[in-house]
Amino acid sequence: MLEDAVSVLLQISASEGNKVITVRSPLQIKNHFSVPFAILKYSSELGGLMNIGVAEPEKEFHVTLDSYRCQLFLLPVGPLEGHYQESTTCIAWKEQVHVSSEVRSVLRCPAQENSFLPLVVSTLAVPDDLCHIASQGEEDWDPAYVIHLHPAVTVRNLLPYSIRYLLEGSAEFHELQEGSTADVLNASISGEIMELVLVKYQGRNWNSHVKISPDMPEFFPVCFTSDTSEKLTVDVCVHVSRVAGRLILSVFSPYWIINKTSRVLQYRAEETYVKHPSDFRDVILFSFKKKNIFSKNKLQLCVSTSSWSDGFSLDTVGSYGCVRCPDKTMDYLVGVSIQMSSFNLTRIVTMSPFYTLVNKSSFELEVGEMQNGIGNGNVSGKWHYISSTECLPLWPESSTGKLCVRVVGSESASKSFFFNKQDNGTLLSMEQYGGIIVDVNISDHSTVISFTDYYDGAAPALLVNHTPWVTVTVRQSGCEVSQELKPGEARRFAWDDPAGVRKLCWTCHGHSGELDLIKDECGQFAYDGLAQVHWVSFLDGRQRVLLFTEDVAVVSKARQAEELEQFQQEVNISLQNLGLSLINNDSRHEIAYVGITSSGVVWEMKPKNRWKSFNRKNISLLEKAYQNHISGKTETGWVKLETGLEVNFAKLPMLMRHPYSCTIRRNFLSGIHVELKQSPHQRSLRAQLHWLQVDNQLTGAIFPIVFHPVPPPKSIALDSEPKPFIDVSIITRFNEHSQVMQFKYFMVLVQEMAVKIDQGFLGAILALFTPPTDSQADKQKTKLIERDLEVLQAQLMESSITDTSGLSFFEHFHISPIKLHLSLSLGSSGDESEEGDMVAIQSLNLLLKSIGATLTDVDDLIFKCAFFEVKYQFYRREKLMWA
Repeated sequence: MLEDAVSVLLQISASEGNKVITVRSPLQIKNHFSVPFAILKYSSELGGLMNIGVAEPEKEFHVTLDSYRCQLFLLPVGPLEGHYQESTTCIAWKEQVHVSSEVRSVLRCPAQENSFLPLVVSTLAVPDDLCHIASQGEEDWDPAYVIHLHPAVTVRNLLPYSIRYLLEGSAEFHELQEGSTADVLNASISGEIMELVLVKYQGRNWNSHVKISPDMPEFFPVCFTSDTSEKLTVDVCVHVSRVAGRLILSVFSPYWIINKTSRVLQYRAEETYVKHPSDFRDVILFSFKKKNIFSKNKLQLCVSTSSWSDGFSLDTVGSYGCVRCPDKTMDYLVGVSIQMSSFNLTRIVTMSPFYTLVNKSSFELEVGEMQNGIGNGNVSGKWHYISSTECLPLWPESSTGKLCVRVVGSESASKSFFFNKQDNGTLLSMEQYGGIIVDVNISDHSTVISFTDYYDGAAPALLVNHTPWVTVTVRQSGCEVSQELKPGEARRFAWDDPAGVRKLCWTCHGHSGELDLIKDECGQFAYDGLAQVHWVSFLDGRQRVLLFTEDVAVVSKARQAEELEQFQQEVNISLQNLGLSLINNDSRHEIAYVGITSSGVVWEMKPKNRWKSFNRKNISLLEKAYQNHISGKTETGWVKLETGLEVNFAKLPMLMRHPYSCTIRRNFLSGIHVELKQSPHQRSLRAQLHWLQVDNQLTGAIFPIVFHPVPPPKSIALDSEPKPFIDVSIITRFNEHSQVMQFKYFMVLVQEMAVKIDQGFLGAILALFTPPTDSQADKQKTKLIERDLEVLQAQLMESSITDTSGLSFFEHFHISPIKLHLSLSLGSSGDESEEGDMVAIQSLNLLLKSIGATLTDVDDLIFKCAFFEVKYQFYRREKLMWA
């Protein structure tokens, strides 16, 4: 009976509640080519080969039971049918399974014509992943294997231009579009030469040669030359990766340089000189001429006829900056942004004008630059025409830092304003055309000067005289022109000199004041010794209102109504402890445990209206005295502690009489506490997370605790109160008549923290949160760099043209300094590293290599980030994130 026994495998796949059960033999073939193969077996009865089926590209082929023990051969079919013969050797696997768990072999399918190269197939046989094996006759089971069919060499084009390749001995070139992948069917990795052609780069073709050998380095440069008499060259690079016994050659350029300046740019390094035309769609492929393509290098920039700039690095991925190119009469400022490509090999460097004019208004405008020694309102030099919804680069020619604007066809221009200082909205008077609003948004690599139409509520201030007989005179500080505000009159106020001191001065019967119009203020003065005139400044949308009145009720409503409002809704959420386990369902392993816990015992006092914690030293003394009290070791009554506190635990509630009299209590701080309060015009949020700890649950963990807050030193801790790890406090005001959100208070406090990870834990986390790497990238043959190509098509027009994020006013915005202790180990958690984990971490290693960094062991490396603060500023949420 044992002679006739056969092994059967049950394969169960579940998707969206449906299960598919496949009964098959223990042998499966997966075809990773882009062409199908016929599977042939040797039949002793026929004395030749017999077709048992076709393995389609990227699909599973189940070998029939009666063919399991037979010798299997391959024959290319589909588009290649009739071009090649069956393989000269069979697929080797079962003969070697007792020697090695993975069996590799190379098959060759000869061409029908002797002058052509054979088709080469690299096979890899690996044990099938079985979840359960029946115990009966376990030693007699046939081994279950999966045989993968791979091309020996795959070429990926990671350039924004097409390339063609021709293998030595092949008949014709094969074209590879940008972001595409192709299998080199005839490569045998034995030193053959491949010719590469870069198509239509800078209007011409470029040629190069690559030798394909088994010992190719991971990165090596390739020099393309042009057939022209000038002997021009272009340097690109090739990344070599070895996956499942095959070579993947990725052709890429270390840098893509995009020119958005509308000027001719020139780049210079030690041995490299490149000229970049003004058409920014012509991307420059740039590389430094050094043996180590990722060594630290400096680039110099020249704009038009300027001198060369100082050298700057292109390796600081994610950074932004400004490069100054001096000229005889002016300095060219170029904004440089550096981003990493989606495939982690190329840095995309964008050169853009540092100053950009954006016209969002409905008018056709002309912008002029104020020259040195020229009076206000007069422009020396040319006017820059900018149509509606257009964007234009600005290259300042003087050092005044001032611009003025006029409507096309008008002889009069606006007052001058600074274009090199942050400005969140200034109203410029345009005479018969009304007004226009100018915004100046400054970042590290650009300054965007945008013009928008005036709308109600966009003036710097609305002046309201609510008195029956008082006349108020107002003017801008430093300006002689004044305005009279009659009783019962309301009028909008705009700065007479936007480039001057922005303070409003008012006078009334010997009384005067000066306001900067950025914060809420109020005051009063006596009029004729009888009546009191009150003034109050408050925000109404984007516009500030300055109100003069004798009615105290109006002042209270304008100034204090929101502060005195009773909260109508209040929600309190408190969780003592919370635990989360991160489990990988595929491997059925727990990776990490996330714990949020409460504090220990905390003693609090209530000197006024809210509870306040004692410092840690007093908490320790109070707890010790309390334990003595409940155990009967001390007499009831008043107890005096070492620090001078006098408390009584016997009373209800417990009391303290020194250093001051108040109630005390024994409490603890919850792991998570959220408090939300809301009134008709105000919302308050307080969120606290006391302690967050992440534990590594993998066996053999090098760092058992991955993340935890760092307690302060004992010398500081004893005199300080217990504080949560994260404390967020936000107070906002809103008005049903305004779309502007007003943040009265926004405070985020984060305590010192430590991160300790090893490579095994990092790989397990990446594998948990990334999709299964079942050769998904390999299956994708095109659009590998689609996201990066979209960047190349972007116009100079800033995103602010279509910015729809809401405008907010921040009175006090503060994020505390952040201090992080980092420890990193290249060791792995667990006895064996999962293959999936290693695949997941490869992209991280590749990213580090591409920026010239190496992954190494680190012990307690400290990172510090300074605090960030904004006061009395208008910001859109997007711009605040950039700031």
